[in-house]
Amino acid sequence: MTGSEESNAGARRLSVLLVEDDLFDFQGVKRALVSSPHITLVHAENLAQAVEAVQSEPFDCLILDWYLPDGDGEQFLSYAADAVPWTPTIIMTSGMEDLLTDSALALGAQDYILKGGFDAEGLQRSIEFAIARKHAERVRWNNLQVERMSFVNQIVAGVAHEINNPVAWIHSNIDLLRMQFEQDDVDVEEAIELCQECIEGVTRISSVVRVLRTYAEAGEKRMELYDVESLLDGVFREVRGLREWNVKSSIIKPQSLPRVLMDPNSFHKALFQIILNAFQAASTRAFDDDNCMLGFVEIELSIAERQLVLDVHDSGFGLDKEVASRIFEPFYSSQRTTNLGMGLAIARDVIMNHRGSIAVMRKSHLGGAWLQTKLPVM
Repeated sequence: MTGSEESNAGARRLSVLLVEDDLFDFQGVKRALVSSPHITLVHAENLAQAVEAVQSEPFDCLILDWYLPDGDGEQFLSYAADAVPWTPTIIMTSGMEDLLTDSALALGAQDYILKGGFDAEGLQRSIEFAIARKHAERVRWNNLQVERMSFVNQIVAGVAHEINNPVAWIHSNIDLLRMQFEQDDVDVEEAIELCQECIEGVTRISSVVRVLRTYAEAGEKRMELYDVESLLDGVFREVRGLREWNVKSSIIKPQSLPRVLMDPNSFHKALFQIILNAFQAASTRAFDDDNCMLGFVEIELSIAERQLVLDVHDSGFGLDKEVASRIFEPFYSSQRTTNLGMGLAIARDVIMNHRGSIAVMRKSHLGGAWLQTKLPVM
């Protein structure tokens, strides 16, 4: 047995589904894979056959023609995202002008090839690359779930603390009032104070429940390709309109930005918390005793290394090491009397669910904090 034969014998067999209605293009792929005996090619002529095929057996990779008699690639990618989320897909098209490649990749495809523009080695490499990339994505997803479970455990512990405390003093106050009424010895001023404390406790519990609802809603994703620029502009106006901030602000962005695969509803919540946090920080230092200097917030959008980068700077007092290390923790806040400390925690969870990241950078050039968010774009 030759070295090549030994390598093929030891290679794991791969099952590839080709969804292509053109017989000539099917034969081209088949010929390219002749030299790869460890790859088994299954053919479907339309979307209906493709759906039937993936329902009946597992595949290591799917090769999909974008235009088919009964639909297009976007329909199948949407179906595959739910039915076979960990099966990689390669788009096959006759030319770049025939396909919004960025859209296809953003919708879940791992790679694309041009009809008649590939050889055996290139096609095999594309299949192997797609499988490896999807495997890496699955590993990242599993790690994310572990981290999210830790996050959920933190939330559960925080909820228990945030609710148990006011419940305890409500119970104590009511018990004290009951005793006073039983002894017919009610101190009206004290009773009013005890009732006010009970109201504050109920308000606190209501705030916790409201935050939990926000978190639950943020976890419900309806992914679509969306214009992040218009989303940012809307959130920016919304935050500025909350009150008079005594803060100057600006948005820096390139002339054109790609659409990003996201859930607009949950990402709106994340952006709102990030920008609101910056305005709140800048407003704490809005006026200087000597020259009445206004606070500043600067937001910059850019594209770097196939990622959308959002930098948010403020001119506040900045973050010390402890706050910076805990700023994304659930129910952590340096102002616990007015803030439940869930805003940035929810923002981080949403961003991670979008395969992105958020981090505290070094001190901003404005003197305060600098948060950087990254989202993948194709």
